[in-house]
Amino acid sequence: MSFLNQLSPVKGSNKSKSRRGRGSSGFRGDTCGRGYKGQKSRSGGSIRPGFEGGQMPFYLRTPKSGFSSRKQFVREALPVGVLNHIDAKLHPEVTIEVLREIGVIRKSTQFVKFYASGKVSIAHTVKGIPVTSGAKAEIESAGGQYTESE
Repeated sequence: MSFLNQLSPVKGSNKSKSRRGRGSSGFRGDTCGRGYKGQKSRSGGSIRPGFEGGQMPFYLRTPKSGFSSRKQFVREALPVGVLNHIDAKLHPEVTIEVLREIGVIRKSTQFVKFYASGKVSIAHTVKGIPVTSGAKAEIESAGGQYTESE
């Protein structure tokens, strides 16, 4: 009777693994499959992505267009439902400073805008923060107020 630990594949069914850089016995001896001479045969000899042998690369030949505003790093849009997480007794007026203090927005954020998403159940006075028309309606339906500037 044979046991599981005694089973082995039939001789010749499994090919032996290639051992690169181990001489002629390792199937890939001598040059280890890199060929002879040249940059790619040497250690550390890699060519960076996009390099075209000194020719002006494609990514530099093509025209560039468009614009990325740096404001995106200091701007945040918040759902109006966030107001439910702010205690109206501690903070009767919601300003950017209050949002920053509570930790709703990052310290680096300079511009905030509320958009209509979620329901507001607590009456708040939102001051100096732009809102969409839907968000304004949501704030006022909860009994709150919205003033544009400080």
